[in-house]
Amino acid sequence: MPIALVVSSIVEKGPLWVVSALLHQHPLPEQQVILIELQAPREEGESLRQRLRAEGIRIESMRETLWRLELATHRVARRLALLLDQLGVSLVHSHTYHPDLVVSLLPKRFIRISTLHNRATEDFVYNKGVIMGWYMWFRYKHALGRIQHLVGISEATTAYYARRLPKGLFQTIPNGIPLPADWEQDPLCDKSILRKQLGLSVDPSAPMVVAVGVYSPLKNHETLLEALAHLATKDPLWRRASVLFLGSGSQLERYKKMASSLGVHALFLGNVPSVVPYMQAADVYVSASLSEGFGLTVVEAALSRCPMVLSRIPSFEEFAHRLPLLKEFLINPRDIVQCAKKISRAVGVEYLKSDVHSFISYYSAQRMSREYVSLYQKLLTPINSKS
Repeated sequence: MPIALVVSSIVEKGPLWVVSALLHQHPLPEQQVILIELQAPREEGESLRQRLRAEGIRIESMRETLWRLELATHRVARRLALLLDQLGVSLVHSHTYHPDLVVSLLPKRFIRISTLHNRATEDFVYNKGVIMGWYMWFRYKHALGRIQHLVGISEATTAYYARRLPKGLFQTIPNGIPLPADWEQDPLCDKSILRKQLGLSVDPSAPMVVAVGVYSPLKNHETLLEALAHLATKDPLWRRASVLFLGSGSQLERYKKMASSLGVHALFLGNVPSVVPYMQAADVYVSASLSEGFGLTVVEAALSRCPMVLSRIPSFEEFAHRLPLLKEFLINPRDIVQCAKKISRAVGVEYLKSDVHSFISYYSAQRMSREYVSLYQKLLTPINSKS
């Protein structure tokens, strides 16, 4: 029986990486998987779209506009229901705000699952402003109340929604990343060679820090830039240090100006196919994020054996329970001096190999996919038994 995964747009962003990993790691031999894209195909997602089709994933695009998703949600839901009936779909799995709004309005004959990717009130308010953010949360909260099965991408995310929604069948399936065949081998540790291979214009004898994520207020890259400027006033070595930003977003020009005014050597490389090589080349990975539903880049940093300095927020504290040394490198995301001290201490830190292997195995796409497939099969069993 076909299963439909519903997304807003196929683009290279966190929720789609999770969907892609889920599709790639477990092809669901007994069920056909159909990926439904609500909006018209976007050029920046063409590479991902081609990879998914090459793996045998059927993609359907409804070509709706953002305005219709927001203002004509019921009409879009009726169109989606007709498409699902044509495809013979009974189970619908939605991801992120607009897909959840639409899927929540489907008739009750459809089994509906939503994966909760963020901490909505924080994410919406920081990125959309107070008025729009709370309006979005009002709509989202009521939509989630109509979806039968809610899956948090971390225990912290599940707990966040369980406190805010009056009812719902909650469970947690932690996110995971695809693991390369040689992941258990220690990566190449000569960072100067790696930096040269990547074409990075940095001082080979000075520290290099890496940060990943959209340039938005929620990611709080300001603390990192201020911390590096603070370190430069204390230690001549850090005056020659570099910071590498991977990602894109509305705050790009602001961060460039801030780095320049602080005298911090910053490279902004935009989105890259994989952050792992850059993490392997770096001395420290830093995330001073104010809110995260999960944090895939933390797992990628562990895979790269890159020391980390992370915000003391619920999802990162959850990581620290599985990689104990991280507890010593959690920071108040607004404390510039503390961040600077932890960055300096983190250089050269090595995690226990057994801890890293256990951590990476748990946060793998393989494990994540098995758990989703188990959930699908459990929910479809009554339907299959009737047929």
